[in-house]
Amino acid sequence: MRRSLLLKFLALYILVAALGLTFITTFSYQIVYSNRLKAFENSLYSTAGRLCSEYGNSFSASGLASGSAATVFSEIEKSMGCRVIAISKSGWVIYPAGTEDRIENFDPTKSDARHGFPGKNYEYFDPDDICVYAPVVNSYVTLGYFILSRPGSELNSEINQTLNVVYLTAGVIFALFLPVLLLLYLHVIRPITKLKKAAKEYAKGNLTYEYRYKSQDELGELSTALTFMASELSKTGEDQKKFITNVSHDFRSPLTSIRGYVDAMLDGTIPQSMQSKYLNVVKDETDRLTKLTQSLLDLNTISSNGTLLELTDFDIHHVIKKTLATFEGRCTDRGISFELLFASRELFVHADMSRIQQVIYNLTDNAIKFSGQGMTITIETSIKKGKAYISVKDQGVGISAENLTKIWERFYKTDSSRGRDKKGLGLGLSIVRDIVTAHGETIDVISTEGVGTEFIFTLPLSHSAEE
Repeated sequence: MRRSLLLKFLALYILVAALGLTFITTFSYQIVYSNRLKAFENSLYSTAGRLCSEYGNSFSASGLASGSAATVFSEIEKSMGCRVIAISKSGWVIYPAGTEDRIENFDPTKSDARHGFPGKNYEYFDPDDICVYAPVVNSYVTLGYFILSRPGSELNSEINQTLNVVYLTAGVIFALFLPVLLLLYLHVIRPITKLKKAAKEYAKGNLTYEYRYKSQDELGELSTALTFMASELSKTGEDQKKFITNVSHDFRSPLTSIRGYVDAMLDGTIPQSMQSKYLNVVKDETDRLTKLTQSLLDLNTISSNGTLLELTDFDIHHVIKKTLATFEGRCTDRGISFELLFASRELFVHADMSRIQQVIYNLTDNAIKFSGQGMTITIETSIKKGKAYISVKDQGVGISAENLTKIWERFYKTDSSRGRDKKGLGLGLSIVRDIVTAHGETIDVISTEGVGTEFIFTLPLSHSAEE
């Protein structure tokens, strides 16, 4: 059986209420009874002691010599609701006068209380009477006792009145906790239930399910985190779909071309005299597949959080020249030239040389793709605030402001009309950013449509260069 939080809280509430009421009815009664009984007895004993002081000299075994005693005792009985009894040392009742009653075997020392005893100890009193005694002493001799008694029902009535207030207060307290439970349900249990439903929907793959808990507390933060997680998972899913689409398209095109030319050479459609030309085309297509595969491998191994870098000191100018040499054939065919503006003859930086060479290669390759016939690509270095700045600038068609914020996304390709070279998976710039970020450095882009694009990234100077 599933036990919800609401049921658990209700069960806890009922348990606490039951234990609380048990405690109140058990211990509170004992405490109140003890306190009221003590007050009851003290009130009676105080009066009994006063009677001893006032009428001790007129006390004798045969009666009270004072004629006003009966009147005073009667007024006390009316005002306090008690019964006044005077007995001799031997237990004979001398007040009320003329009763000729005797309290057999009256022995105050047998009482557990200091000055009180229950009525059931002697047949003369009702069993529930509360009785107190005060000895009448003259010249160190006990002459008798004044006994005051009140019905125990009066004590129980006072106790019940006090306990009724206690029970009412407890009831009000427990009743006030019901709105607390309601608030707990509205602000804790219900949001958690909705969060649970949202988590189940996301687990099923329904990443478009929306749930927002607008609050600044921990549940609000959890809701925001869960929504963000779903958004990121959704983006991941879209990236995967885009990845499959791009990979399928970019791998299918060269494979189709290779197969077509090979089939044509095998069935004789392409004469042997022309096979050399088309074999070069096949080679170019295999080179293209190799490049695409390497890009995928780079994407899988490079990340800003886990890239292992082999940091060394090297001359960045030498790496730039070496990298540009690999583009000589492509640039010659299209009349593209390079302009090198170096800050000095040598500029040593502290970085992973192979990774930075890949950054320069990707940025240069990107610049060539979007440069027209006979254009110039400028590569410039400078030193600012203890860092080396490397810039790759082309005179191509530029990037629109709308696309400028998306170029770092994996698998993203700008409008195909921009580029003259439409090959690639759209991974080059994403790889560039990951490498630069892994070095703890930054890369920025400045672009104007119809004017060109400039990428600028930073590298830390080597210790010798800083000196």
